[in-house]
Amino acid sequence: MQKEQTQTQAQEILERIQSYWAQKGFQVQGAVHPAGYSPRLRSTVYEVTTDLVNGLPRRMNANH
Repeated sequence: MQKEQTQTQAQEILERIQSYWAQKGFQVQGAVHPAGYSPRLRSTVYEVTTDLVNGLPRRMNANH
């Protein structure tokens, strides 16, 4: 089950993912997208998408 999240929460998750992999020398691209409406929250919920493949980054940072 996917947790319903606000745009701010989704953006924080994306930043944490990118920061984690950047510390290990990898570059991860991602975005936050609207994923529908939540009657419980009474607002739009958002999802995070990245270019990770099976949970792993596809490319190293140019600096490493």
